[in-house]
Amino acid sequence: MRARALFLAGRPDEAQEAYSQLRRLLPIPMANPTWPAVLLHVVDLFALVGDAEGAQLVYDQLVLFQPYPGALGTPTACFSGTVSREPGRLALAAGHPAEDAEKLLREALIRNRALGARPYVALTCLDLAAVRRDRGALADAAALAGEAPVLADRLNQPGPCAAALRLIEDLRVAAGPLTPGTGEGC
Repeated sequence: MRARALFLAGRPDEAQEAYSQLRRLLPIPMANPTWPAVLLHVVDLFALVGDAEGAQLVYDQLVLFQPYPGALGTPTACFSGTVSREPGRLALAAGHPAEDAEKLLREALIRNRALGARPYVALTCLDLAAVRRDRGALADAAALAGEAPVLADRLNQPGPCAAALRLIEDLRVAAGPLTPGTGEGC
């Protein structure tokens, strides 16, 4: 989490150093049942660092939990929604075909909705909207992106809300005006 925070704080050299310490530990032995939940916290780093090999290592470990529709977490304060979202994001970072990532993210969206994991519904909408945009499905991307800021605003998630509004604006530029009401919130 320290490496991620350093990246977000605009301190990439320190972040890279913290990441390199973590990277030497991969793959993490799965002997302790809480390790999969720990892995969820490093997913963002692979895209930030551009480490496709590390993303593949963690993908291989987390995808084992994909058959289970519930959430992955620990008995303390970690909850992440369904595990399908992280392998979907890791698939992209590892260089898998976009359709593989999309399949996992669509599954995650369905499962997070069923779980009532609203913060993860908003985040998964953002992830899936970006994939759909990159695959040229602008209308689908716009619908998904339009759902995210409404949820994020209700849940007081300013970061995801702002990211959704940026994505909506990018889609407006790419495809012209979106349908009325899309992107309200924040």
